[in-house]
Amino acid sequence: MMETSILKLIAFCLVLGVSLAQDVTCGGALSGSSGTVQSPNYPDRYPHNANCVWTITTEPGTQVRLTFSSFLLENSNNCSYDSLMLRDGNSNEAAMLGEPLCGAFLPFPVTSTSNVMYIEFKSDDVIRASGFQALWSTV
Repeated sequence: MMETSILKLIAFCLVLGVSLAQDVTCGGALSGSSGTVQSPNYPDRYPHNANCVWTITTEPGTQVRLTFSSFLLENSNNCSYDSLMLRDGNSNEAAMLGEPLCGAFLPFPVTSTSNVMYIEFKSDDVIRASGFQALWSTV
């Protein structure tokens, strides 16, 4: 009986370990005059515990404009579970471009003040959704 319980516990831990160790490939450096950025697996549900960072760089003297075509993230107060954060520069230290984004409302287009925009997408380990897709262009 005790051996059965131990085996069940080991099996549970193995399954839990596999589900927590999802390999998420996302983010990267994007450049040029336009392109698309989207959450992992879009339009299917994004994975648990994702942490993706994109840096969009356009020609010097221009700005980056991000226009959302689809948006659905887990909603929460202060977007503390799943969120998309847009920053006006090339690091997570740069000024935020508005508040963190989450929920089901399609955000308005966002424009940087320089030729670089930093985008960070995070998800927790509970609810998954279809995520987002946005077009970026040079202004």
